[in-house]
Amino acid sequence: MGDFTDDLENWMGRLPSELKAIPIINLAIPGSHDTMSYGIKNKAPVAPDAEPVVATLNKFIPCVVRRWAVTQRYGILEQLKAGVRYFDLRICMKRPENKFYFVHGLFCEEIMEPLEQLKDFLRTHPKEFVVLDCQHFYQFNPTDHCVLSAELNRIFDRKIYSRNVCQLKECTLESATGSGKQVLIVYRSDACVNERFWLSQDWPTPWPNEINVKKLR
Repeated sequence: MGDFTDDLENWMGRLPSELKAIPIINLAIPGSHDTMSYGIKNKAPVAPDAEPVVATLNKFIPCVVRRWAVTQRYGILEQLKAGVRYFDLRICMKRPENKFYFVHGLFCEEIMEPLEQLKDFLRTHPKEFVVLDCQHFYQFNPTDHCVLSAELNRIFDRKIYSRNVCQLKECTLESATGSGKQVLIVYRSDACVNERFWLSQDWPTPWPNEINVKKLR
């Protein structure tokens, strides 16, 4: 197997056939935590996912709060070109604008432009595959879930590897590429179930919340 570091944006397409036949959930896939936090700007307002103390601190030391909230330096295209294929998404309905924003303690940017950039990347990299893990939703009502679900379907359309046509153990890079599928969406809410999206139990992401190695064992 060759060196992948010279072409990270195409690493999946360059995998040997035996790895392309492994279920995607069993592959070691590079991912980013709080993927869209790079979009937090100066003077960004506090988001609903923040603890109450964050709102207080942001009044006096906003630069410190922003440094805490921004966990990614690279934009979505830079992450994709660096080989990232798993994306941790936290989404909020911002009112009274009635628009969807990414959040992590503070408001990031609206969701549409980064998702369109991701779609464009996949169009020019047909052998690459991404997992969009919609982890948390804030200030959502059932209608908001249905609207967001419809937008995700609209943007990625035929590229979505649907839950209603197979089991996750059947989802391999080989089968995905062969059928033109490049996006697996995990939607961790039952408020508006979409038959194309995967559920929390399909793609478990345990969070031990520990810093002690012995306890993690």
